[in-house]
Amino acid sequence: SFPLSLAWILLQESVVSLQQGDVHVVLLGATSKAEVRILQESTYWQELVMLLESRCNIRLHFVGPEISPAKSVEKTGDIHSMQPPCAKRFFMARSDLTPENTICAVFNGGFGNFVSSRRDELFWSWMPDLLFLADSHFMCVFFCANDYADLKG
Repeated sequence: SFPLSLAWILLQESVVSLQQGDVHVVLLGATSKAEVRILQESTYWQELVMLLESRCNIRLHFVGPEISPAKSVEKTGDIHSMQPPCAKRFFMARSDLTPENTICAVFNGGFGNFVSSRRDELFWSWMPDLLFLADSHFMCVFFCANDYADLKG
């Protein structure tokens, strides 16, 4: 459902109406078991790119610590395995990605994971990235891992 929700957001006039050329979508917190697998085994993410091709050229960047190192670059997206703080490391190495041409989709940003487990390590591991993104003024879209805890956190 992430690509479908992201498609709805990207279709809003205020999000990509002024974009010319490439629009980078950085998928922070992506995993090999979910988002990257969908990229490699289906055309689901390509459908998002095709949906917006008349408005802009979407370039996907899958970033996270739970991604197996990729041997090749996919047609629609690049795969980047890195340890936290992922966002800061990723953007510091890519000065061409700016708040003007980049949208961040944050998957399970650590919100609420401590509600049932009473452990807050995941939340604190995300904190440097969340502060970096806020200070850098990147547009961020947040997706939760589950509705019973993330929305409470």
